[in-house]
Amino acid sequence: MSDTNDTDFITKQASDLLDTGNHAIILYGPPGTGKTFTAKQIARKLLEMDPNTHFENHAGSAVGEVRIVQFHPNYTYQDFIGGIFPKIKNEKIIYEQERGVFTHICKSAKDLSQRKYIIIIDEINRADLSSVFGELLYCLEYRGESLDIPLFGQFSIPPNVYIIGTMNNTDKSLIGFDLALRRRFAFIKVMPDMKVLENVLNFKANKEEFIRRAVALNKSLKDVLGLPDDKLIGHAYFLKITDFASSLSAQAMEMLWTYHLEPLLEEYLGMEFENLRAEIDNLKDAFCADFK
Repeated sequence: MSDTNDTDFITKQASDLLDTGNHAIILYGPPGTGKTFTAKQIARKLLEMDPNTHFENHAGSAVGEVRIVQFHPNYTYQDFIGGIFPKIKNEKIIYEQERGVFTHICKSAKDLSQRKYIIIIDEINRADLSSVFGELLYCLEYRGESLDIPLFGQFSIPPNVYIIGTMNNTDKSLIGFDLALRRRFAFIKVMPDMKVLENVLNFKANKEEFIRRAVALNKSLKDVLGLPDDKLIGHAYFLKITDFASSLSAQAMEMLWTYHLEPLLEEYLGMEFENLRAEIDNLKDAFCADFK
């Protein structure tokens, strides 16, 4: 596992790892740290695309292509690998065999072995992974080796298939991540990167003070409220200040706190939120104070 909060460094590190390792990584960390954005940047880098290119779900270049899927509790083996699905034809219900998104990618990768095929699995830990991946537990570890799977016969994951997963630690701990599946991925921790605020926010006044307060708030979450690193506030939450104002003000800060930051803290703290109300109010006063 690696731990850094530099988005550019993570992009390079992950790209190098995917090119030299077993081509499967998971970006994990607190909510709002740009894991999905970073996954797309990694895909762009692997496919030698301009990092500012608009990213479609099914994007590509001369080097290869990428697909994005999002896992959820009802996502199944049939969705990912394939199965028998009912269809209506001539006003009758028929059943047809269909490949899932991953077997489609693997077939294309096998047919065009000189190209890179990337699948980004957003919220990878929200599905029942052992069920969704099934026989892929073996195929992930032994790239190129064939295994007989129901309906599709001999199946293997070509070496030119790359998997990038993302997951929020607060949704489901790494401890609960299937150990057999876990060892088949490299894990890269993505933490809040306040340099993003410097680069993206276009406020002319008080931007440095705003960033200082964001950094101080995250430090206080650990020092005052006793929260672990996995429950810090990602930079994407602070970027939501632009939803409320074109310039920084105490009013805009309070709206950011009320509609985004405090609900997140309630989620983090659960029953302890009211017990820590005085400490939280002090953090709010410091964060939302008027700019001088």
